[in-house]
Amino acid sequence: MTTDIEIEDVYTKMQNFSIELALDSSIIAVAGVMMAQALTIYKTILSPEEYEMMCASIYESRGKVKKLTGPTLQ
Repeated sequence: MTTDIEIEDVYTKMQNFSIELALDSSIIAVAGVMMAQALTIYKTILSPEEYEMMCASIYESRGKVKKLTGPTLQ
């Protein structure tokens, strides 16, 4: 089972890696690749019904997403 500590650790590592990539690439390219990889992972590990539910959940929670704070990456 995944713990909150594990999730926070992965989140921090991924955020740091994303920032590192953004220093050499377009931030929009980094975000697009991350989104495509996430959907690929979901499609691989979930049933078709679960995948559709996950996509719906992502869409429905789009208003809850917060902007990054700190230096601009554009």
